[in-house]
Amino acid sequence: MKIDVKINLEKIACNIRQYNKKVILMVKGDGYGHGIVEVSKHVESIVYGLGVATIEEGIVLRENGIRGQVLVCQCLPQEIGKALEYNLSPTIGCFEGLSWVDEDLDKVVIKINTGMNRFGFDLDDLPHVETMLKGRKVQGVYSHIYS
Repeated sequence: MKIDVKINLEKIACNIRQYNKKVILMVKGDGYGHGIVEVSKHVESIVYGLGVATIEEGIVLRENGIRGQVLVCQCLPQEIGKALEYNLSPTIGCFEGLSWVDEDLDKVVIKINTGMNRFGFDLDDLPHVETMLKGRKVQGVYSHIYS
């Protein structure tokens, strides 16, 4: 038995447009099986940015001509330099990660754990995070809201 799947990229774009807000479209896992490069190229002009799970996925987008913001949701501290080299926005959600970033802090995104307990600074950590940031700016802050 042969199964054909047809991906309608314009339907994906239509779904994004309906929100009429800034959207970071998650394209991790090969665009959830829809094709990371194909989907990203089709929607790049209408989204605020694209989200990937790993630095490798971000590099694939850059190597295929994607120039917009790419948020890397799981960036190991030792990968931060490579992410910045490819103009990716690495997520930092642990104190070790903060210690790996110097002058490029404005290019990173801070992840706050608000209940999914996968990754991110706990709410109790925030005063210490603020102290470590020393009043410097980061590109953004986000959380994965689970409910």
